[in-house]
Amino acid sequence: MTTKPEPNTQLNFDALPTREAEMARLLARQIAIPSTKSAPAPGAPYGTETLRALEDFLARAAADGFRVKNLDGHAGWIEFGEDDPERPLIAAVCHLDVVPAGDWADAFTPVLDGSVMIGRGSSDDKGPAVACYYALCDLRDSGYRPDCRLRLILGLDEESGMQCMAHYSAVDEAPAAAFTADAGFPVIHAEKGILQFQIYIPAVGMDDGDEAGLRLMRAIAGTRPNVIPGSCRLLWQTADGAVESSDIEGVQGHAAAPEQGRNAISLAMDQAARRLADAGQTDSLVAVYQDLIALETDGGRLGIAGSDEVSGPLTLNVGLIDLDRSGFTLTCDIRYPVTWQLDDLLAKISGRVSEHGGQVRVIHQSEPLYLPKDHPLVATLTDVYRAASGENTEPQAMGGGTYARSLPNTVAFGPSFPGDDDGGAHQTGESVNLSQLSRARQIYVAAFRALDRTYRRK
Repeated sequence: MTTKPEPNTQLNFDALPTREAEMARLLARQIAIPSTKSAPAPGAPYGTETLRALEDFLARAAADGFRVKNLDGHAGWIEFGEDDPERPLIAAVCHLDVVPAGDWADAFTPVLDGSVMIGRGSSDDKGPAVACYYALCDLRDSGYRPDCRLRLILGLDEESGMQCMAHYSAVDEAPAAAFTADAGFPVIHAEKGILQFQIYIPAVGMDDGDEAGLRLMRAIAGTRPNVIPGSCRLLWQTADGAVESSDIEGVQGHAAAPEQGRNAISLAMDQAARRLADAGQTDSLVAVYQDLIALETDGGRLGIAGSDEVSGPLTLNVGLIDLDRSGFTLTCDIRYPVTWQLDDLLAKISGRVSEHGGQVRVIHQSEPLYLPKDHPLVATLTDVYRAASGENTEPQAMGGGTYARSLPNTVAFGPSFPGDDDGGAHQTGESVNLSQLSRARQIYVAAFRALDRTYRRK
């Protein structure tokens, strides 16, 4: 394993409190590594940059005296406590892969603005990984001797299907209890189901009248189904045969909360429909988009809007579009209530799409996660957060998908706090407040201690 020099010597770490400064130094190193998934290479199934992020983190931990292991470039771990396989394993689980930068030119140049660190991965999920790491450091430095083994697991494919955890489960030990620091406080005991799929609508048989009129020739946008697209390019042919293009801007964000962004694809299709109407023209593909999606994020036009008491409403994000005169393909991301059945959902979507001669193809799905509030893991972490916050909070549900789906005995727990800025995961300008991260670090120290007591060897 090799390490890299500090990524930006202009960052003024010395102006920060000591605990924040030590986290900021490691986090800046990690942000400077553009660990988006790319073509596999020897020892690097998700690309060389994801491997570099893992190696850098493990090298730091090894130098600090922890046991470390690289699991074939899929994941790795850092461990503290007696090296005894008979002792239960307690873990925090984080990821070092990040979504693409999109139009954010300086996404991998860390910037320190007061106590706020800006850069891709700062909040999702490199900052939380750093907080969990220093929680282990705090425990060790305090002289704490755990009854269990305490481990930080670092994955490299969370944003693209979580195959890293499938590999981890195949080659290493499942934790007796774990939390993933990739959401918010208090405890997340329910995660909605995730369905990612493509809708293909052919233009065959569609008659838009005079081909010499205004025509939308191309629309293209998006990077991932789980990212709200921030821009969409439209290519037009005007009535006189000229070609022009326009870029429609939205607000990028996370597909788990599409109402918090502004989907550039839906905005572009809405503008296209209005421009065509003003010109006295129609476009069947634009009309189909308006019929199936429009500006809605609840799936109502697909016939799938609804909610349940445990986890709330279904959400829909159109993450990518590729439209030309032959038809269009939409790549979508749905987060559906935990009590719903996937087959019923797919049947409704397919029925609506078939009305336009289209097809639906599932590209990824993840079953909902639900643990009751009295489960020992949920109850223990609930008590930890209540003691730290002084609030009588209840476990929550969310639309985000975390490693809790991919490892047994795992729930999401922090690091963002209710009412605080969540850092804008997947957005341009993603950031993390280091003082909030330091507060989360203290809670993770308490969580490791409490889980160690709850799950100690009987």
